Amino acid sequence: MKRAAAVTLVMLLLLTALPMVRADRSDPFKLLGLEYYRDWDSVGEISNLTMHGLIEFARNNVSEESQYRDVMRLIAALHTYESTRIALIDAGRFYIASSRVESPLYDPYRGLDVRWTPMTAKTPDGLLRAAFMVYTCGVHRPFNPVAGLDHYPAQFLSRAFDRGAYLSNGTYVPYRCTWEISEKSGTVPSGAVLYNQTLGWVSVHGGEDYSVSITYRCGLGQWQNGAWMSGEDIKNYIAFLYTWAYEDFQGDPYYEPKLELAENLSNIVGFSFNGSSYTVYLRVREPLVDDLLASKYLFYPQLPWELYWAMGELVANEGRYEIYGTNYVFIPEELSSWGYPENDYPVDLFDNKSLEDLDRVIVKLMTGKGPDIPGIDWRKAFVRFILDRTFHSIYGHFLVGNGPYVFAEAVPESIFYRMERFKGWRDVVGGTLPAEGSAETIYCVGALYAEGLIEKVAADEYDVFLEGYSTDHYQKLQEYAKEGKIKLYRASDGVYGAVLNPAEENGLPVVTDEYGKLHFNPFAIREVRLALNYIINRSELASEIPGAVPAFDRLGPFHPGEGIVGNVYGAFNLTPGGDPDCGMALFERGMEKARLMLNGTNHTLEKINGTWYFDGRKVEIILAVEERNPRYREPHTLEVGNYLMRVFQRLGFEVRLEYWDIYHMYGWISKNEGAWHVYVMRSWPPSSHWTARPHFVPWSFIDVPSEVTVGELLRHLSEG
Repeated sequence: MKRAAAVTLVMLLLLTALPMVRADRSDPFKLLGLEYYRDWDSVGEISNLTMHGLIEFARNNVSEESQYRDVMRLIAALHTYESTRIALIDAGRFYIASSRVESPLYDPYRGLDVRWTPMTAKTPDGLLRAAFMVYTCGVHRPFNPVAGLDHYPAQFLSRAFDRGAYLSNGTYVPYRCTWEISEKSGTVPSGAVLYNQTLGWVSVHGGEDYSVSITYRCGLGQWQNGAWMSGEDIKNYIAFLYTWAYEDFQGDPYYEPKLELAENLSNIVGFSFNGSSYTVYLRVREPLVDDLLASKYLFYPQLPWELYWAMGELVANEGRYEIYGTNYVFIPEELSSWGYPENDYPVDLFDNKSLEDLDRVIVKLMTGKGPDIPGIDWRKAFVRFILDRTFHSIYGHFLVGNGPYVFAEAVPESIFYRMERFKGWRDVVGGTLPAEGSAETIYCVGALYAEGLIEKVAADEYDVFLEGYSTDHYQKLQEYAKEGKIKLYRASDGVYGAVLNPAEENGLPVVTDEYGKLHFNPFAIREVRLALNYIINRSELASEIPGAVPAFDRLGPFHPGEGIVGNVYGAFNLTPGGDPDCGMALFERGMEKARLMLNGTNHTLEKINGTWYFDGRKVEIILAVEERNPRYREPHTLEVGNYLMRVFQRLGFEVRLEYWDIYHMYGWISKNEGAWHVYVMRSWPPSSHWTARPHFVPWSFIDVPSEVTVGELLRHLSEG
């Protein structure tokens, strides 16, 4: 049993490295697995688009999900055929749990999730001790759902709150709300309303056209103060968002542009409310993808409605409640390591001053001293405010959530939080993700440094650490795993690859350096670039780096979107182990093409005793390895660079290895685009949604032109 974790990891890596099946080349559309573009007629004008043009097309012109999937496949195919950017390996990082932890929810792409892992991890005594990483010396954005809870440590502590939907396995799935999208366009019903700060809920667009409608049906249940959720929580929450999204008059105190609400709300032409359900009517269908569309217009409160509005009063009208000398805001102008700006004091529901002043506002609102706001009935909030204040007196804060755990104890200055399982009723209507937590109590401790936590998890001082370790720690992690003291969980840590410089001059595969000397550039020839995809043995390279697996794009094999584009690489007969015979044939063809291009130009390209010479000089490849700063190099750029150096040397080139940080790289390229040939870099993991684009993305200042069109690509595939 002590070797179980290590064996499981090895099996997982082996499964992802299986070679792809050789493709039937009779039909390029079937070859790529296209659904929307099935023949030349359906391809139409996009046949003239390059990869850059296709990326822009995906942003603005796609009208169906199947079309989007096909565009991603074509981008992946162009990415491969052009081969100016070659993905090589998906590097790993490793999450750890103590030996007593069972059944944590684990995603092979993202690792141990900050919300679901602590909820699902089982321990013998029902107690989970979870450590999480805190950056910027413990200084954090304010704890309030208006500012957002998508940052550390609030993100880690999000189990106190539920959203209507969550991202799972690449797609947003229902959690507290379900939805039904109606593609049937129509006219906005006369009873459909929008909220206006001065008029309340009014019909604005009745009789106008809408393109799509979405009906949400939400589970309610109880708030953690014991109050029952109602349709008014949803309706008044939406009214709150509208109030703070727009400046109704100059100097409107109920306006916060930093919340960036208006753009989302501007596409809505009406709401129809029916208890815990509501329908939203949209002017245009944006975004295209169903789950993204549904999640964008899903409004589900994380606090009782009266607390949103009480916080709004604290921000908008401090003086009305006899609060002087403090300018409360939802989001400060900036956040430095020293704290918040002098003139901004963010509402923070863990902060004693914020809590004291918010309670003062609540008392005034309970005694009828609040402003008259259309559509908001403070009298209906009276009993709820009593429950809110009782909750505050028990727990010491106003974070009255709707999630599976309650903040029973919070000491933010020590980065310590105790969460107890909520005993009330939560109406979780989605069936994909866990509704309830396994642990009765979760102790959450923030760590400023990851060093030393491996030993603490191995000694059962902590049960789980929700930050992945790089392979620098792999040997120690593997030793503890073999001894049965910890369990390892691999996640993707970005894709490493090579950017090839296709620069040429006057249609010839040559570049001039900053001293005016002419050099041969083999990567100006597409066949040479494409050949590397077959010559390079990705499996061999991955075996040299713990936890690495072969990759053909920036998504890597574990990304939910890889299933859409994975068939593309089979169309090119690419396998993790490579195909040296095919690769060398392509390489020799490309070099012969270059030699013929140089004929009659007073330049020579020849191979003598296995070494390539240009104008009598050995052809030298400048291989740049990315590093972030002089003291810290990206973990695996050196290993990848050394491997590529051996490949280029076997091909007959001399290689000069350079270590450049981003500033050095920028400086060299700005001086001369021919100052490099190959740049080894890491692409950070993209969003885990399935719509993430597959192409390997270099730094924006590296001009990697895209010349091959969709039509040329399809003809190449059909010709074999």
